[in-house]
Formats: sequence, C-alpha cells, structure tokens
Amino acid sequence: MTIDDVIAGVPAFAGQTVGVEPIDGGLTNTNYRLTVAGRRYCVRIPGRDSSLLAVDRQAEYRNTLAAAAAGVGAAVPYTVGDIP
Repeated sequence: MTIDDVIAGVPAFAGQTVGVEPIDGGLTNTNYRLTVAGRRYCVRIPGRDSSLLAVDRQAEYRNTLAAAAAGVGAAVPYTVGDIP
C-alpha cells in the first residue's frame, strides 16, 4: 500500500488538498504526516515484509484504540485496508 492508496481510501479526503510529509524512522512501518483542511494526521503503513517479523497488527490496532479511549493515545479517525 502506498500513501496515495491511503489518501484515496479515505472518503473524507476526496476533493481536498492533502499535504504529505514523510516522517523518518520506523522499524516496521513507513510513516507520514498529512495535513488536510488544517487538520493533521499521522499515517502508518506496514512495511512490505513486516509480516515476517510476526508483528500482530490486530493486537496493535486494538491497543491503539484502547490507548485513545483511555486518553493516553491519539484517536484513530480512519483505517484503510484490512486489519489482518
């Protein structure tokens, strides 16, 4: 999946100007900062072969949602693609 796939996969971004900035780092993900209509988003795209590292993306997603609900993590406004 590319950043263009992610942008196209979020209906709320349709017709909007989307600013894209790569964020350096990330061991198993490619990370980006998007700016859409003055709002900023962080996008994480799993690395191509990260499944070989046995990263449990479902657990990661559930933990991210739990952290947001507890007030100690960022909200997850959109997801694109399947959460394996």
